[in-house]
Amino acid sequence: MKITLTSKHTIANNKTGSHTSRFFLGLSIVCCFLLNTVSLNAQGEASISTVLAHPTVSEWKSHKEYSSVITAEKANTTKKLADASLQGQERVVYIGFDRMLTDIQTDLATQEEVASLADKNYKKLIAESQSDPALQNMSIADFNALYDSLVVKLHE
Repeated sequence: MKITLTSKHTIANNKTGSHTSRFFLGLSIVCCFLLNTVSLNAQGEASISTVLAHPTVSEWKSHKEYSSVITAEKANTTKKLADASLQGQERVVYIGFDRMLTDIQTDLATQEEVASLADKNYKKLIAESQSDPALQNMSIADFNALYDSLVVKLHE
């Protein structure tokens, strides 16, 4: 039997190689998951807010606070649309977002449950974007980003 001594650095490199391959395997799994989520967003079938657990009614803002958030978002969107440098797809996204905010404001007046207002009007606008010439070039992924930030602001 022959005993061969290996250097300390060789053993360290072998361990590092094993850990590195596990790291990249884990990283690739995470990347696949994220790409799958992004592709769902691009198709308009899901957004971050629909992937997350739906909050209970108590986690949503009250009607008055909800209305304040929608009013502030509508003012910001109006400001964006007034900017002459806003062009192309970005403009279309804000047109769609403004339209959805207007519909939410209208529904707020009916005292409908706040938990369903944003989601209902989101789905309505996505459906309209398929047939409305003013919204046909809207980037669903960009619209989802605006919608998701709105949903976060609508929670307590």
